[in-house]
Amino acid sequence: MNSRFLHIVTLLLSFNSFAQVQNVSNLWMSSLEKGNKLYEGGLYSEALEQYLLSIDIDSADRVVFNDSVDYSIYLKIARCYSNLKDYKQAANYYEFPMDLATKDAIIRSDDMLNYAESLLSSGYRADAKKWFDRYFQSTKDQRGKNRSKGIDDWNSFTHSLYIDVRGLRMNSSQVEMGPIVYKDGLVYSSKSEAAKYVDNDYLMGEIVDFGLYYSKFDSAKSRFLPGNPIDIKGGLFNINSPAFFETNKVIISANKSSIGLKNDRRVNLKLYQGVVNSENEWEDFEEIPLDMEGSSLLSPSLSINGDTLYFASNQLYLSSNHKNESGGFDIYYSIRIDGEWTAPINMGEKINTSGDEVYPHIFNGTLYFASNGHPGLGGLDIYYVDKTTDEIVNVGGPINSNADDFGIFFLKDDDGFFASNREESLGKDDLFEFKIGKEEFAEHSFHVIKEWDDQPVNNAKVTISELGTTNTQVYYTDRNGNAFARLHKNATYAMVIERPGLITIRDTLNIGSEPVFPTYHMDQYFVLKAFVFSEDDNHTVSEPHVFVRNLKDNSRVEIKANDNGYFEVERLSGEEVAILIIKEGFLFHSDTIHFNQPEVTKTFSIHRVEPAETVTLRDLLYDLNQYQLKEHLIPTLDSVANNLVRFPDTRILIVSHTDSKGTDKYNMELSQKRAESVMKYLIERGINPAKIAAEGKGESELLNECSDGVQCSDEKHRINRRTEIKIFRDN
Repeated sequence: MNSRFLHIVTLLLSFNSFAQVQNVSNLWMSSLEKGNKLYEGGLYSEALEQYLLSIDIDSADRVVFNDSVDYSIYLKIARCYSNLKDYKQAANYYEFPMDLATKDAIIRSDDMLNYAESLLSSGYRADAKKWFDRYFQSTKDQRGKNRSKGIDDWNSFTHSLYIDVRGLRMNSSQVEMGPIVYKDGLVYSSKSEAAKYVDNDYLMGEIVDFGLYYSKFDSAKSRFLPGNPIDIKGGLFNINSPAFFETNKVIISANKSSIGLKNDRRVNLKLYQGVVNSENEWEDFEEIPLDMEGSSLLSPSLSINGDTLYFASNQLYLSSNHKNESGGFDIYYSIRIDGEWTAPINMGEKINTSGDEVYPHIFNGTLYFASNGHPGLGGLDIYYVDKTTDEIVNVGGPINSNADDFGIFFLKDDDGFFASNREESLGKDDLFEFKIGKEEFAEHSFHVIKEWDDQPVNNAKVTISELGTTNTQVYYTDRNGNAFARLHKNATYAMVIERPGLITIRDTLNIGSEPVFPTYHMDQYFVLKAFVFSEDDNHTVSEPHVFVRNLKDNSRVEIKANDNGYFEVERLSGEEVAILIIKEGFLFHSDTIHFNQPEVTKTFSIHRVEPAETVTLRDLLYDLNQYQLKEHLIPTLDSVANNLVRFPDTRILIVSHTDSKGTDKYNMELSQKRAESVMKYLIERGINPAKIAAEGKGESELLNECSDGVQCSDEKHRINRRTEIKIFRDN
């Protein structure tokens, strides 16, 4: 049973046997063996940590599937993520092993179902439908057929243009769920001050305590204030889901701390009835005897007269006529007669499925509940029973999403609250308010493609925030690169488009009265991964200097390769750069690289050689802070050019130096420009461009003591201002 709300229902009592080393041999267990041991104990987060050590993950935290690795490890990782309700990661890790499996005999039915649910919640409806159909064919479980039908009927789950959904400002990074209107505020479930989390394991009930909080509504600020814990007397723990009746009476779901502490890993929740006295103290709680031993009871709700109690339970067998064979949660009801509650009655297969049905709520005589077994958008959706047709109806978006949406509570006909772990949640689960109004929204679509090949970008995260409000919506692009959003008319939004490995896009949307359909191009940093080798012995060359110049804007960066001669260059797709590799004692190497694919691997070879001659030009003076050649210097360079043109088998390196006046950065840039001005002139005079390169040294190689902070005459500074022409024989 992998229910999203399991953290409320089945709670960790003790995992010392898994957290402590039982014997010395555990120290020598492989990460896979440790993961298996933890997984068997239901500690999915810790098991996941061990499993991930057994596979390859790239620099963008993406899985690298390896045929040499037993595919079952990916299945185990996927199951962990599925249990932890991280649907996107579950779908990611399921993909490889499920594609390998071609026969039903080697695919567990629960893997088919969980993969389908993960795909649906991740937005891959077509793939999800395929696996729901396959699950139904294999098991004949109606849930598979229901979920597949929901995908077929997707457009019928209309996103109302008149419903506004917003997260409450009192939400935190912790869990907030099960909102109930009480007095002038909200009572909701969250972790108590003493609760302990282990990563995201609260999804599996691994919490020491869970309690109720009260958030008062601040009418002056028009918002709910951060909640405070409610002190409930009577030795109760893991308290949630209050249902109020008869002015001061309340029913909660909870457990006694002593139950199962030694023998059972998890604790079953029961229903308790108590009172809230005039001092606002919650006390006198006694268990309601419903004869449902061995099961958990949660999310109680009462009819308006308080005589019918609705709740959810995972009871397997209640009677010969009412049984829950799936192990999931069903909704039951009990009637109060003469102050006593009758034996619970299962509400039947019209409402209950082999999945989970939880959080019943009665409003205006209509039953609302959450389910992951009926046709829906993904995860838990909220439904109601139509009083006229007796049909189950999905309330649709934007209240429902492809995440878990549950615990609806109506304040009035057009206003209420619910909980969700949708993408815009601040924490694990958050509280949301919905309002049904007259202000209409408009449907907008966004098309996202790759800059370099115009192919669609799927699964890009699109976050849209209305300026001046707390209204934030999160969408994901589909396989065609499209995302659809409901936005207020005549409003301004900030939009962020993100995708691992691509460059984030930020934009401001000024929405008028008509829909917009913009196309965004996401670019990517392509990377050159290169080694520099010596032609003489085929060994790598340690720490050569690499100069990278953008051929479009002439911007330049210098990179120092590592001890193994390795370096990387990142550039936007389509950029073209000139590479110059220089190492003392080696002939320089130049090349041009076009970044036309995400990763370019290349080796460069240079060979040892000393310059046959170095011509130092000390009279190549420039105006202060200038790099343009002065007219009276032209004859000197003409003479050099005339001599070099006669020797086409030579290579030429122009090296320019400055004095120490100015900053290091400025002098480096200035010397590079001066060297390039000489190179450009020599090329114009007939020197082969492939045989000449320019390097600026700035003030890094001064010929005297005139460094920063040393007082020197202009004559001494002049000695350091020079341009060298180094001439190499090509072979």
